[in-house]
Amino acid sequence: LANLGKKNKWKQCQTSTCASSCCTGCPMALTVTIGSNGICPESYALIKDAQVCKQTFRLGLTRGMDARYHGSESARWWPQGCYYCKGVSGCLDGTWFNQHSVGNPRNGVNVWCSKA
Repeated sequence: LANLGKKNKWKQCQTSTCASSCCTGCPMALTVTIGSNGICPESYALIKDAQVCKQTFRLGLTRGMDARYHGSESARWWPQGCYYCKGVSGCLDGTWFNQHSVGNPRNGVNVWCSKA
């Protein structure tokens, strides 16, 4: 029942038009975009949190893209943080989270970035 209450609160906050002070305890809305070659656009930062990466996927922010979330990995040869593959050799299409401390940009692989 506790999870149901959290879900209802989340739905309420997502549809609410009240000021942020009214909706305490609600998750903040994500503002995300895609970066390339491991670089985010100005005023955006690489998503380095697995839960935020998964939330990006779950909220349908991948609309128009391959909507599969493949989970977490730790691989130095893929970009660090939250990234997206589509038609890239050796990478299943969809969103991934790489928890490796460094990672490497790859041609054709996009990174998910959130408003800094």
